[in-house]
Amino acid sequence: MRWKQAIGKEVINTESAETIGKVDGLIVDHESSSIVGFVVGDKVVSWSDSGGMGQDAVTVQKTSMVREPSSEREQGAIDGEFNPLGKTVITEDGLAMGSVNNIDFDSSSGAINRVVLADDDIAGDRLIGIGSYAVIVSSSNAASSTGSLSSLSKAELYEKAKERDLDGRSTMSKKELLAALS
Repeated sequence: MRWKQAIGKEVINTESAETIGKVDGLIVDHESSSIVGFVVGDKVVSWSDSGGMGQDAVTVQKTSMVREPSSEREQGAIDGEFNPLGKTVITEDGLAMGSVNNIDFDSSSGAINRVVLADDDIAGDRLIGIGSYAVIVSSSNAASSTGSLSSLSKAELYEKAKERDLDGRSTMSKKELLAALS
């Protein structure tokens, strides 16, 4: 499921089969790199209180599960402060990666799979935080310490190719950069 697909889905009470509202935003927990709730108007629903996000709707057993925000993170999500779409992605060591086009997440667990950029993506487990200005991800040094170049974005691979002074790097695709750096 993608962030943009989730917005606007109906929130339905399974006891009464009535529509309570619609998903206006998502609440992200940076520490677990997952979606932990939904914004419904000026209220929230915890992921754990929902039946998850289905193809067409979010279900809750009782209307009372749609509640007032109980944290700054939830209030910030209601206010749109932590909406990642369009924000600049910056690594913790200051490399600008592009801007967020979408967020891909598991619709049954809420786990963030990928931060999707215009022509690249970043593994969801690299997410450090979403602020009012930018989305912060772990640096390529942290990702490459595991030995996996494939977890790096195209911009990070380009930086590594630049460090090695690889010829033709500016015209290489992500796949070609991976092959040249391996």
